[in-house]
Amino acid sequence: KDTGYPITVTSISQTIIDCLNNIGLAGGIEELLFALIEVDPDSVIEEDMLECLKLYQKKSLYQRTGFILSQLQEQLNLSDMFFDVCKMGNTTSYLTNPSRCDTYFKEWNVCAPKDVMKEIEKGVYYEF
Repeated sequence: KDTGYPITVTSISQTIIDCLNNIGLAGGIEELLFALIEVDPDSVIEEDMLECLKLYQKKSLYQRTGFILSQLQEQLNLSDMFFDVCKMGNTTSYLTNPSRCDTYFKEWNVCAPKDVMKEIEKGVYYEF
């Protein structure tokens, strides 16, 4: 007998990619960064994230993923190979609304707010 509502659940890896695909729906860049900092590294499976990236078929998503997660590489135990795959595309992508993006990060071909790195660094070392 069906007594409840069906619940759809995704993996942490898929959720990370989904949030990076639409940062606004993830609560914005600051909320996303704070959430990523709290992720259990054992729950992040890079092969699964690469599969999710492949399903989206968006070079800009690869670039944004590499840009953000490269700042958390050690914390999330991500390999250099993961980031090599994320370095694709030669067009510029925007991390957030283009009007807020004032700095170009050449390694990833990503434009982002200049203070986004400070937010990432602040979050990485923030103790609750």
